[in-house]
Amino acid sequence: MKATILLVSIAVLAFKNSFYNDKSLKSTSETASYIHANYGGGDNMISNAVEDTSFVSKAIKANQHEIMMAQLALQKSTSAEVKALAQKLINDHTQLLQQLQGLQGNNTSNNTGHDSAYNNTMDSTGVNNMYNNISGITFDRQWIGDMISGHQKTLTDFRTELNSTNDANLKTLINNALPTIQDHLKQLQILRGKLM
Repeated sequence: MKATILLVSIAVLAFKNSFYNDKSLKSTSETASYIHANYGGGDNMISNAVEDTSFVSKAIKANQHEIMMAQLALQKSTSAEVKALAQKLINDHTQLLQQLQGLQGNNTSNNTGHDSAYNNTMDSTGVNNMYNNISGITFDRQWIGDMISGHQKTLTDFRTELNSTNDANLKTLINNALPTIQDHLKQLQILRGKLM
């Protein structure tokens, strides 16, 4: 955590110094003091940047998981409606994933495991083991229930981040993503009603 704060402090300092070349700083504490004294709310700025980075990293992993789950439904479901919705989820979550990765930028330390999201044999959550033993309507009901829970959590996380972030690009991404996620949840709930 301290290393992350240090990196964020250095990044903020480099950005600020590129516009306000008024002094050279030598330590993390001096950097934090300088940001706080000259730009106000330095601790909050650093804290928000760390929280935003953490949110983006978690959102990337969640989208990768949603894509993997939708691919699983394409392979295992016998329902045309489930498969159609699964394909829509793949398309929409792939687009959101690309946008999140664009926000993440060049921070490759948070990109580990990206390829495994597209390979069901690499799933570390144990999801595939659970789904291997079920099929037909049982699979569809379990899959829909899990996807509803996942989308409800995603909505909560995105709304929480929207209220806490100061990053304009992240706010825009979240505002654009929320209607799609809400639509996914609505379609999943409708489909669950049909399969009960």
